[in-house]
Amino acid sequence: MKLVAVLVVLCGSFFLTSGNFIACDLDLEDPAILAQLPQECQNLDESSSQLMKQEAISFKTFHNKLLEYEAVQGKHTEDEMYMDMDFRRRLYERVDIDSCSIIAEPLEEHIKCLIEKRQQMIDIIGASVVNLR
Repeated sequence: MKLVAVLVVLCGSFFLTSGNFIACDLDLEDPAILAQLPQECQNLDESSSQLMKQEAISFKTFHNKLLEYEAVQGKHTEDEMYMDMDFRRRLYERVDIDSCSIIAEPLEEHIKCLIEKRQQMIDIIGASVVNLR
């Protein structure tokens, strides 16, 4: 499990770049993993740190809902998890999460945009699960 967490950090899930902006996945609990985050994540003030934690939690909530939606479809196999790439593409396009990337400053506005867009996606996923039943 530690390896998975390290891979998540190293593969880029720990940051979302937008110009000079880096969002840090500060909800991780392992100090060794946190120490591997970019330098910009190491010395955040308390309010920025709290925003980054909220953003990380919002991503985790969204990601879990998305995985639940895909699992409900019953297309997982023993060898691989089913990912509904068409649904994912439509979901991202519908909420236009890319619009958050043009908000580089202030940090709070960028983070709030991401959290809001992810909540919209969670709502869409919820409605889609109801439609599957």
